[in-house]
Amino acid sequence: MLLGILLLIACLYSLLARDTYGGDFRAYYVASQAAHAGLDPYLNQVNVDERFADRDWLEVNSRFIYPPSSLLLFEPVSRLPYRVAKVVWGTGMALVMVWILLALNDRMRGVGWVAMGLFLSLPMVANIDNGQVDVLMLGLTLVCVLSRRRWLGAVCLGIAIAIKLSPVLVVLWLLARRRWTQAAGALAVGGALLALGQVVYGRGGEFLAHLRTHLAPGSAMLTHTFTTGQVIFGRFVVMGTNTYSLHYVYGTRQNPLRLLGPGAIMGGALLVLGYAVWVAWRREIAEDASFFGFLAVALFANLFLWPAGLVACFPLTLWIVSRAARPVGWGLGMLAPFFLPVELVGAGRFVIWCAVVVAWVWWEGRAEILGDAAAVQPQESGLLGR
Repeated sequence: MLLGILLLIACLYSLLARDTYGGDFRAYYVASQAAHAGLDPYLNQVNVDERFADRDWLEVNSRFIYPPSSLLLFEPVSRLPYRVAKVVWGTGMALVMVWILLALNDRMRGVGWVAMGLFLSLPMVANIDNGQVDVLMLGLTLVCVLSRRRWLGAVCLGIAIAIKLSPVLVVLWLLARRRWTQAAGALAVGGALLALGQVVYGRGGEFLAHLRTHLAPGSAMLTHTFTTGQVIFGRFVVMGTNTYSLHYVYGTRQNPLRLLGPGAIMGGALLVLGYAVWVAWRREIAEDASFFGFLAVALFANLFLWPAGLVACFPLTLWIVSRAARPVGWGLGMLAPFFLPVELVGAGRFVIWCAVVVAWVWWEGRAEILGDAAAVQPQESGLLGR
């Protein structure tokens, strides 16, 4: 029943991917086409050809901020017409999340209703609407940590690192849990793919320069106003053969550390490092609990944390509900932030969710987290492989 409902929702997500603009996916698509044409994917190439037009036409730099090795994934999709590619990408991400939720439900039991709620939440909608890659990153890292096939986990984490770089943080957790071979394997696979991307596309220097520009403090983004468009009820609609829309219901950057200004980067790094040290010190902590918590803490290291990245909170949400003495109350409390509109919470969804997690740990979760790991370790999921 859970599988059927999730697949039905996935079909609706395919329609959403078809009809919306696909903000981040457009950046992947345009950059991949530029690379295929022998152009620099880290520059705005709209002056070369209109097919390279992105959302922000007046920007000198492109919105593509991924390493050249990520083009090994993105470029094959860019060979399709844009609308078809967008549906393929959005449907693929929806199906990856279906697999993630089924695997976690199989591992924990009794959390199907929360899984359906998470699949309908705004972070998931943001992933499909904008065509982002966070769902794929979550799936690859879960295979790395939860599958007993350590070699497969190393390969999956290496692929994730080659696509987005930030999953390299998971290596800290592997080291904290003394998975030395898997950590080394993931770095080796990721390094090999990064080198392959450099050989195929040769844009390593441009990527580093572009990354420095993108991270420069005070940099502004100029947004093009389409002369054929109009603003209708908070959406920018592009009138033409195809109609796409940009939704403004998600909020902006979700990392509260951004309020620290220049110290935010150091603050996020210290939080992640401190959590890894704590995991290494408290060896009795349940492995699932430590990793699902690590995924949430790692979000503090991302200053550009958009709502789509909050899918990393899904595993810990399900884990807590599966062990809560009052699962309905805590489940509703943890789902609520992901459904509150931007008019009520602005960029505060992640902060509210973290507050609910802290409340659960304080009231009834300390024994579960710090108890006997063997006693609370769930069954291995067949979907993750033995």
